[in-house]
Amino acid sequence: MNGRVEAIYTAPSEALPVVRRNRTYARPGIGLDGDRYANGTGYWSGNNKVSRDLTLIEAEVIEKICRQFGEPLEAGTFRRNLISRGVKLNELVAKRFAIGKVVVEGTSLCEPCAYLERVVGRPVLAQLVHQGGLRANILTMGEICTDDPISLDVPQIGVGVVVKRGGRYLLGLRNGTARGQSTWSTPGGSVAPAETVLACAVRELREETGLRAERARVVFQTRNRLEDGRQWQSVFVAVDVAGDGEPELRESRKCGGWGWFEPRSLPSPLFAPVASMLEN
Repeated sequence: MNGRVEAIYTAPSEALPVVRRNRTYARPGIGLDGDRYANGTGYWSGNNKVSRDLTLIEAEVIEKICRQFGEPLEAGTFRRNLISRGVKLNELVAKRFAIGKVVVEGTSLCEPCAYLERVVGRPVLAQLVHQGGLRANILTMGEICTDDPISLDVPQIGVGVVVKRGGRYLLGLRNGTARGQSTWSTPGGSVAPAETVLACAVRELREETGLRAERARVVFQTRNRLEDGRQWQSVFVAVDVAGDGEPELRESRKCGGWGWFEPRSLPSPLFAPVASMLEN
């Protein structure tokens, strides 16, 4: 696959004109800086039935529609975030891919709606059925730029949950794993298909400790080659938990026990990605 980003568009709010940008910053579970869905001001904000982080459409599809109407239409008129070239977006549903250094996951086709047709001002619904582009979850944070390559070469994605209460971090002793055995780590795990990074953090914390997470937000990420020989990109999500809640040992095959540790008296050795996070 030799795809690339041809153009980037964001709109600050519903119905406002899109702005073409040379670069933008992608945030897992939020979207692109300056875009209406990252701001919570999009037409469909609040409707979480589909991914809202990122949308893409093929430049080739837009050119085909322009030929059918016999007139040029600005690519931003279609109100997708990224215009791609050289990649079949329909083939990326349920696949993880990289846009530059940012890893995303295609979740569903971005089918057209009557609202889009009103905004475009042309009868484009029929032409865009199954060609309206792709919805994707953003899995790692980073800058996306015009001309960034689009590639299927991606690292494994792990999520660490940072719980800090009373100045102490929640850490557990890893066991029964090919990665980081007998090291101390935050709760966490791998992102399930079509799951957001933030949802993964909430789920993993509940499954491993019984604690209920609130106000999840991405705070750090690191890339390491771990013992299994693969490149892993670890995304750390900080959460708040109830002041009186204590962790339960719910997955003893994965963890030997939980404890609260002061930053100046952390246990050793630390899991490599966790060590990078705490050092920074």
